[in-house]
Amino acid sequence: MGLPTVAAAALRNRHTKPADSTLFQSPGCTIPSLDFLDPTIRNLVEYPADEKCPNEAYPLLGSNETHIWVINETKGVIDLKGYGKTSDKMLLNVLAMLVGKNVEELQKTCWPSPIARLDRCPFIWDRFKDVGYYTALLEDSARFSIYETLLKKLSNSGYLNDTFLILVSDEGIKSGDIRKRKQGRLEQRLPFLYILPPTSLRKKFSLAYENLKENAERLTTPYDLYNTLIDLLDLSAIKNEEVLLRNEITHYHDKSVSLFLQIPDNRTCQSADINKYLCGCVQSSRISNQTSESRGAASFLVRHLNEILGSYPQCARLALESILQAVEYTIPYESDKEWHDVTVVVRVKPGGGVFEGTMRHYKDGDWTMLSPVSRFNMYSELSFCVKQYWLKMYCYCLL
Repeated sequence: MGLPTVAAAALRNRHTKPADSTLFQSPGCTIPSLDFLDPTIRNLVEYPADEKCPNEAYPLLGSNETHIWVINETKGVIDLKGYGKTSDKMLLNVLAMLVGKNVEELQKTCWPSPIARLDRCPFIWDRFKDVGYYTALLEDSARFSIYETLLKKLSNSGYLNDTFLILVSDEGIKSGDIRKRKQGRLEQRLPFLYILPPTSLRKKFSLAYENLKENAERLTTPYDLYNTLIDLLDLSAIKNEEVLLRNEITHYHDKSVSLFLQIPDNRTCQSADINKYLCGCVQSSRISNQTSESRGAASFLVRHLNEILGSYPQCARLALESILQAVEYTIPYESDKEWHDVTVVVRVKPGGGVFEGTMRHYKDGDWTMLSPVSRFNMYSELSFCVKQYWLKMYCYCLL
């Protein structure tokens, strides 16, 4: 097997349980309605093909001019269900995948400040060039559908037989009513990662392939995807005898493990370098919006927003209008009772902004923010008086 083609496409949203209403129904076959999807962006709906569903049902999934992929797992597509993002910032997730470093490591090596260029960082594509690959970067939109054309050509031409195909998103849905549901909170923490290895790799590197399939049910991250790409630079690293030797080492404390090796089944978010507020392994429970805990968290969140706005007199000071939701989290492998974490969703005035934040409440009564504050609804022209993109979601401009 010579140098395989390595293709990666970055899409946006992952939907695992679309909607309650149905688009098509017959005995033994139900296809849900996809009316909730945003037709202005690319969407991927995980919907394994079912032999009980007639072929004419699936074209209906392309309605509303929304880009839909129907994933049929019988064709060898591996869905890494435990793939979690490591940061709320898209750039840091991408850098984890393409450079293999977290923000602290980047600051020490090649990215000393947020305004510095990233040219000095050792991107993975430079290593691919060094061993003879051609590399390219494509930017797409739903209007052009370049990825769709590319994938169709790869499939129709037979190139997929020698192509390692990766479909990955940086995050789930960031706004909308779905974020108030448990499914929405999980999707926001667990973007999708689909891998289609070529048939030639499955046969020649059988142990690596079996580990890849097994890791579909393990906790994985962009750092692991980086190490997987490293292995594809030198395929001798995933020969059966090499995989056996590498698997003799325990990877429990390793931040980055190739998906061709066995990811520990007892891996934690801490060992995988996933921020606690993004950990998908948490147990959550709704708490009443009227408890002192909920009200304390909501008040702290609004104070935090006003601290952000403090240096901008053109922005109104915000006040709590209502608490929409409160959730308490526990992490199974942590037994520290000196604090607990709470996520609240609040509506503020003026402007009606809906915000979510995760905070830690200590026994001594102190609060601290664990996550950046997210906004669920659109701010449109309400923030016309500020130019900073990061400030626009918080600012309600005074007339």
